[in-house]
Amino acid sequence: MAPSPDEKSVLPARRPSPGSQNATRADVNGNGHRSSARGAGWWKVKLFRGMVNDIRRRAPFYMSDWIDAWDYRVVPATVYMYFANILPALAFSLDMFTSTGSTYGVNEVLLASVLGAVVFSLLACQPLVIVGVTGPITVFNYTVYDIIKPTGINYLAFMCWIGLWSLVFHWILAITNSCNWLRYVTRFPCDIFGFYVAFIYLQKGIQVLERLGDAEPFYLSIVASLLVFMVAYACAGLGGSGLFHHHVRTFLKDYGTPLTLIFFTGFVHIGRMKPVHLEVLPTGIAFMPTADRSWLVDFWNINVGDVFLAIPFAILLTILFWFDHNVSSLIAQGTEFPLKKPAGFHWDLFLLGLTTGVAGILGLPFPNGLIPQAPFHTESLTVKKSYAEMDEKGEFKGSYVIKASHVVEQRVSNLAQGLLTLGTMTGPSSSSCT
Repeated sequence: MAPSPDEKSVLPARRPSPGSQNATRADVNGNGHRSSARGAGWWKVKLFRGMVNDIRRRAPFYMSDWIDAWDYRVVPATVYMYFANILPALAFSLDMFTSTGSTYGVNEVLLASVLGAVVFSLLACQPLVIVGVTGPITVFNYTVYDIIKPTGINYLAFMCWIGLWSLVFHWILAITNSCNWLRYVTRFPCDIFGFYVAFIYLQKGIQVLERLGDAEPFYLSIVASLLVFMVAYACAGLGGSGLFHHHVRTFLKDYGTPLTLIFFTGFVHIGRMKPVHLEVLPTGIAFMPTADRSWLVDFWNINVGDVFLAIPFAILLTILFWFDHNVSSLIAQGTEFPLKKPAGFHWDLFLLGLTTGVAGILGLPFPNGLIPQAPFHTESLTVKKSYAEMDEKGEFKGSYVIKASHVVEQRVSNLAQGLLTLGTMTGPSSSSCT
């Protein structure tokens, strides 16, 4: 059943081509004009120029970022991103809980996601980018733990100094307009990095299932995992097909995945599956750290030599975040998305340094731009219309082509999913996580 010309629908996400748009959408050189990679003088450092121009371009749109949120697309985008962000966060919290000696748990990961969501939704030049805890930082955290734990160094204090040094390096890169180099980032490295992140997701999922052994919980978990994947995939496929009525397809596309997750969360507790003891995610007291400590890390309780020992780790973290966050932002602003408001890579990198330092002081995993959540967020806010196909003579060919009409560019959906994540830290929610 072909859609009518006035229908609006959202199609499954397509990978953008960062290399084709990094000099047009992002205007990463900070001068307000398109520039060539061979342009003269791009390497000349004019301190703060990029950040100042980012703010100047985006500031006139700040009020419209809130007013434009009065659109239906914001509701399904908020619900979808809440589930798409929180489920990997919970999975990574279990991995870090077991790999860092119970240092990082559910509350730390959730609060890190809230920190990124609130800061970037309120202050970022591109609020569509979802910021939270991802796979590479999980690997980084327990790798540092394995290295420094035998030395007896206070792990959280050491991680705090990594965050503080990284804050300095982020700010230096932002002040010196380092995001100019993004003009050399093509689609190939973006796809390679996206594959790496996807592989980490797959690896961590298999590791969690592997720990269950070969008894009933293992087989039930395997069945539930496959069913969740197949049903959610089917909902997305039906949402982009020509089957059913337009409103049914839109509902399946917008809410199919969240409803699938909710259904199978309860499904494993009915009938003969109820007696099966499934592994439960370790949780603590609501809004309190997992370990017996305060939210403020005693980063002063560390040797001076260890403070400087954190510098090489901070450099590695900064390189990872510079590439990871900017790639997430590039993909979320691909040319296939008809975005109209300007972005600001330099200013957003400055904010990323701020959240990195604050996360270190609070003893949280460091948040940064998420792949694939960031482009999925933009896709969920994209309104697409079907247009009649015409031949060379201007006659109707009998079919329609669906094209992106516009994107609901606003700050509310990112902020709302962050506040929902904060609500997940409450006692009833956190104690029921599985």
